[in-house]
Amino acid sequence: MKQTNKHKATVTLIFVTAGYLASYPFQCTFAGGLLTGGFGAAMVGGLADWFAVSALFRRPLGISFRTAVIPRNRERIFATIIEMVQNQLLTAENIGQTLDRFDMTDMLLRYWEEHGGRKDVQDMLTRIAGDMLQQTDAQELARILEKMIRRGANRVEVAPLVAEALDWSVRNGYDKKIANFLLVELCNIIEREQFRATLANLFREAKEVYERDLFRRRMANHLLEYLLGLSPERMAAVAQEKLIAVLQNEENLSALHNRLRNWVDALSRRLTSDPVFRQSIEAWKNEMVNRHLHISKQIAETVISLQALGKERLAVDGSWRAVLERQSDQAVRSLAGNREQRTKISRVAKNVFLETIAAHHEEIGSIVRIRLEQFSDSALADFIESRVGNDLQMIRINGSVVGGLAGMALFLLSYLAGNI
Repeated sequence: MKQTNKHKATVTLIFVTAGYLASYPFQCTFAGGLLTGGFGAAMVGGLADWFAVSALFRRPLGISFRTAVIPRNRERIFATIIEMVQNQLLTAENIGQTLDRFDMTDMLLRYWEEHGGRKDVQDMLTRIAGDMLQQTDAQELARILEKMIRRGANRVEVAPLVAEALDWSVRNGYDKKIANFLLVELCNIIEREQFRATLANLFREAKEVYERDLFRRRMANHLLEYLLGLSPERMAAVAQEKLIAVLQNEENLSALHNRLRNWVDALSRRLTSDPVFRQSIEAWKNEMVNRHLHISKQIAETVISLQALGKERLAVDGSWRAVLERQSDQAVRSLAGNREQRTKISRVAKNVFLETIAAHHEEIGSIVRIRLEQFSDSALADFIESRVGNDLQMIRINGSVVGGLAGMALFLLSYLAGNI
């Protein structure tokens, strides 16, 4: 459009100049004088406006007096722009009103889902985690983490948590599952040869204790062993079979299940209602934590092994990145599904942003000035001309048209005055 209007203005000036030159030889006639006056005034008006428009941006015809207005007044122009941006456009009130029309969390979620935010954020988290890990003192970190874990464990009351866990296990039928598991494992243990050998040794020792070097008892044991076949090995095998049969009996299973449930219920009630018992539990927990919770060495070894992988390998390691991706995805899903939390976060973010703007509002002007100072005189003139040059070129066209009409009007007035 700028080039089109400039072309139109140039064609208009050429046309009126050609008209003036063509009509000048006939200026003594009425028609020739009318055309000469109109074209001459249009030519003068077009040339004057061309000079005026060009003088805004550069020095037309090399004339330096009152020309190149914009480059010579760049500081005034900059000051005006800075004042307008800082104190009229980007005021704290205007920014606040604009922010009120937007849900900042919605913008962040759209960036996360639609504009590559997920990958960008997760890449950034991976790099930050790798940098932090490489710069961490493993021993110091291990000491701090152990201290934090111990402090947290001392503050947490175990009794209510255990009681809640027991109630939950009963509600979800885990007491029956535990009873079945215990019975199956006991059967597996009893069926082993080692258990039969242990029982046989127990029977043998019991036999020796019973005899106590008494002849009659020794003779009785020999009769039982040789006549009835009740050797220690045989009695161990029979006992093994009977124990398995007892454990696999449905009635016994139901009884074990009921006993386990009653024990769990009683323990849960005691944990919630017996302050002395709860205090003893807490005392035992604190003693175990303070005396036996020493994991700094293991933590330090883990950190050192991760550091040995190197930051580059950590950045591409699947398991390392998977943890960060899983945690970040979970956090975003939680935020997306919680309207109340989103509203709070958006409000806090806006308040923080507005407080920052209010505290550093004068920096807006400094930022604008830094950007404007990057323009040279010619670049500044070209920049402004590219924005408003289209309208300014219309001044040249209007100058030629108005000048032509004024020249023709003056010729008519002169002609009428001379013939009256």
